[in-house]
Amino acid sequence: MSDQADTLRRLMENRQDPSRTRHYGRGPSRETSVPVLTFSSGKGGVGKSCITANLGTLLARSGLRVLLVDGDFGLANLDMLLGVSSGVTLEEVLDGKARIQDAIIGIEPNLWLLPASAGLLEARDYDSDLRERMIRLFDEFPWEMDLVLVDVGAGIQSNVLSLHSPAFRTCVVLSPDPTSLTDAYGLIKLLRKHCGITQVSVVVNQVTDGKEARLVFQRLRDVAARFIDVQIDYLGHWERDEKIVRAVMKRKTLLDWDQEARSLPSLELLAKQVRSRFIAEAVKAQAEAGAGFVRVDQGEDSYSPGFWRMLLSSASSSAAMAATMAAFPGAVPGAAQEGQQMEVRGKA
Repeated sequence: MSDQADTLRRLMENRQDPSRTRHYGRGPSRETSVPVLTFSSGKGGVGKSCITANLGTLLARSGLRVLLVDGDFGLANLDMLLGVSSGVTLEEVLDGKARIQDAIIGIEPNLWLLPASAGLLEARDYDSDLRERMIRLFDEFPWEMDLVLVDVGAGIQSNVLSLHSPAFRTCVVLSPDPTSLTDAYGLIKLLRKHCGITQVSVVVNQVTDGKEARLVFQRLRDVAARFIDVQIDYLGHWERDEKIVRAVMKRKTLLDWDQEARSLPSLELLAKQVRSRFIAEAVKAQAEAGAGFVRVDQGEDSYSPGFWRMLLSSASSSAAMAATMAAFPGAVPGAAQEGQQMEVRGKA
């Protein structure tokens, strides 16, 4: 067991040496190596954060490795919705004050959270290079993920627009409320003008059924088609459900609060659309570009990005795996915190 820990320690030391890793294929790029889907809204109160938390949980339980990122600087709440407590935040990582390994919280198998701060006014103001720093953050992410979901703040402030990029997939959430429709249009207009966004997916929340959702979407698309050069498509909807509010009050996802809730089928259909549209698209792009994005120089202590997945699947015993986690608490996303955070979720 000690031999295995010694070997893993050498591997991790090599991993921290950037000279041992080199990018190939396309070098620095405006595209990211993992699908990044941003969720934003023209106004608050449309359920954007709730959708992000529940959708991410559902996708993780379907087998995808999902990272949730709270991009609502200064008013973050994904940690609350998921029943965990945050320490190191995304702002500290972007500012170079902390490592991403120290910020990520393990929520449950296949699901991790990169939290942001709450109640800090200065966190609302970020400089113009925030977009490029976010792209680099995901592009150089030290672990393999299948999907990144970013909960962006509501509104049209500069720090909100700065988190959008043509390198990401943009999703706008709205409700049947006429003011939500108007504000969603205004947001899309500014995303086109200031961020170069030419394609937007729409999720309609808090509707009675799919028919109402389609009508709301059609009104938005008809108006946008007249004045904005943006392709707008319908991604899905989530039905109005009082049990969603109860789950939020208990700091739980709806999936954990009531697996028989009547609104779950619409959420499951939304998750299916995300998988078929964004994950399939990414797989196709990677296949066309060639296998892999990060290549590690070959050598006795070198390993590919799939190293940890292989290790986890081939560990000979639970004792050996426990020794591995103890030796490298920051090696696997949330490894050091996962047991503690799962306990917190159980008590919430």
